[in-house]
Amino acid sequence: MSSKKKPGRKPRWCPKALYDFIDNVVNNNVYKKKLIFINTKNQSNGSIYEQILKELKERASARGENFLFKVSQLRTKFKKCVSICKQAVLIQKTATGIKRL
Repeated sequence: MSSKKKPGRKPRWCPKALYDFIDNVVNNNVYKKKLIFINTKNQSNGSIYEQILKELKERASARGENFLFKVSQLRTKFKKCVSICKQAVLIQKTATGIKRL
């Protein structure tokens, strides 16, 4: 039986691009409010991701690099970053076991 994974390779995020992406979201109050705190679903955040994509392309071109990711890839990477942060922050190890906040 063959696996049901999509063919091809996963694109790699260079650390500079990832830091720029996180920096854009965290330092802009509108992005932070819409994406992190309100967290609306589906395509309602598409325009925000497009603005972030433009800013990331500008930063990458200033460094002399190409930024080849799409809006859907930005959305997926952001969801992955949020899930990693939630796993790291919401768990506390106590003497009696693991406590979730």
